[in-house]
Amino acid sequence: IVAYDLLNIEGAPGNSSVQFNSNKPIPFFCDGQDVTYNWSAYDPNGDSLYWELDTAWSTFLNGNLSSIPYSGSYTGQQPMPGTTTIDNATGQLNFTATIPTGFNFANYAIAITVKEYDVETGEYRGEVHRDVQFIVLDSCDNTPPLDPEGILNFVGSGVQIDSTNVVVCTGQDFEFDLIFYDYDTAGNLSNDSILSVCNIDQILPGAVWTTTGTNPDTVHISWTAIPTNQTFVPFNVTVEDDFCPVTG
Repeated sequence: IVAYDLLNIEGAPGNSSVQFNSNKPIPFFCDGQDVTYNWSAYDPNGDSLYWELDTAWSTFLNGNLSSIPYSGSYTGQQPMPGTTTIDNATGQLNFTATIPTGFNFANYAIAITVKEYDVETGEYRGEVHRDVQFIVLDSCDNTPPLDPEGILNFVGSGVQIDSTNVVVCTGQDFEFDLIFYDYDTAGNLSNDSILSVCNIDQILPGAVWTTTGTNPDTVHISWTAIPTNQTFVPFNVTVEDDFCPVTG
């Protein structure tokens, strides 16, 4: 992982850089797997964030950064075969994990830049550059765990917007379930056990998560909102089965 911060200390001496809370900094995927990847990052000052794909760097020498050489038609904006897209507001990355013809696995350098702006004035506060390796495996005789329905069994004084988003004001609360399934290649529930790990308690003070079951596995999440600097708070649930080291 390569990381680089640029902060406007003179204009905002108390400013902090974006914080990343990804459980797996070097994720593995199966060839042909459709992937939605969230960096689980937030700004402690509550600044607005703008995400974009960038060129990966190789070295930092004498104050200069050198970019890696991309093969063929690949670029920082299209670093993998197929289409790679990023949501500029959330940083959510979508792509299909692919191994080029003639190779047994693939190792991609994915780079992002996150720019932060004062939420009230819109003034630029700084940016973070981050490079991460994505590894794609071949002949992975396994289906990664799935969460086909998103948020279920929502209760509380907050509001569920859709299958992945909740809005809550200070003093309001919520709790909901996320249910993960692991299927075999025939489409039936597999005999694999599922391990789920959530980082919401690292990001939202007082948040609680628990798991029940093995396959399916239910992750129950609850929080009573207290004042924070953040207005948009993404979190991750990392789910693995015990057959193949591929994150779902």
